[in-house]
Amino acid sequence: MIFPRIKRFKHDVFNVVADGAISLPGIGEGRFIPAVIINPITNKSISDMIKLHQTTPPGDTLMTWSTPLIGNEYVVLNFEFTKPLIVQFGIKFDIKSQGMLVDGIIQSRGLYLCIGTIYDKVSDLSVDRILIDVPNLGFDKKWNNIIYNSLSKKYRKDGFSTKQAREAAKKQLKNSRDFLHMRRN
Repeated sequence: MIFPRIKRFKHDVFNVVADGAISLPGIGEGRFIPAVIINPITNKSISDMIKLHQTTPPGDTLMTWSTPLIGNEYVVLNFEFTKPLIVQFGIKFDIKSQGMLVDGIIQSRGLYLCIGTIYDKVSDLSVDRILIDVPNLGFDKKWNNIIYNSLSKKYRKDGFSTKQAREAAKKQLKNSRDFLHMRRN
């Protein structure tokens, strides 16, 4: 029997206060890349690290996706930046309300990390941000099961039959992923 690897993280975990997507010619081949705004009021080193990244070469980052031991209500993307500053934190995503955002991060293999408040918008160019490559971390298969089951359950609650719910979930995922892969010239 293969047991999943269990690791406890002892760093701050932040909720997303705002999100969106950014498409710029010349970055990510012009595809939409999800953007999240967090408000790390308890960890000033995250803001410092993002500001430092604006004027220095890219640093080194280790990432892992994690889920709770029981249930699939949320996932956390854990970061360990080792250059230019050593900073560790996680971003928590609620599957019901932010599942498609997580899917976008996984599909685009990246995200813009922004610092701000609930009043800030991803489109505001004055918001400090960095682009982070999120490589394949071996989470895709598990994620596909989580998001498909979550969407199917949502459609079942909306009154769809089991078969209709499964088809609607597949269609939503396909449409969302097709949108993410559109390119801007």
